[in-house]
Amino acid sequence: MACHQAHGSENRKLLVDLYPEDDYLPVKTEEFGLCFLCHDTDILEAEETQWGTNFRNGTQNLHWLHINGNKGRNCRMCHNLHGSEQKFLMEERVGFGNWEMNMNFIPEEQGGSCMPGCHGRLSYSRQ
Repeated sequence: MACHQAHGSENRKLLVDLYPEDDYLPVKTEEFGLCFLCHDTDILEAEETQWGTNFRNGTQNLHWLHINGNKGRNCRMCHNLHGSEQKFLMEERVGFGNWEMNMNFIPEEQGGSCMPGCHGRLSYSRQ
């Protein structure tokens, strides 16, 4: 009920606020209203942060890095919004055109790493 209105909504899929349908798009905070019912806008807006997200390398906001520009990635490119057995709702596999790639996400105490098909293994640490 936090994300969907059971008896109708002006937004698609009965969502309580805006959430874009496209996988790749110029990311604008106002188009992700649904996300900011729970998350801080710094997750999208701050290139550097110490508190806006735990997905950072030192203070470099790695969410910002992945979504910045005209071909930003929708949240669901990496996260399963309805639940996942992995930490942080990470997807195990994501679609990339007609290809399904493994995320190979490995959480660690102060960060983690991933190795999807779009790049080799990259690690990050908040310290």
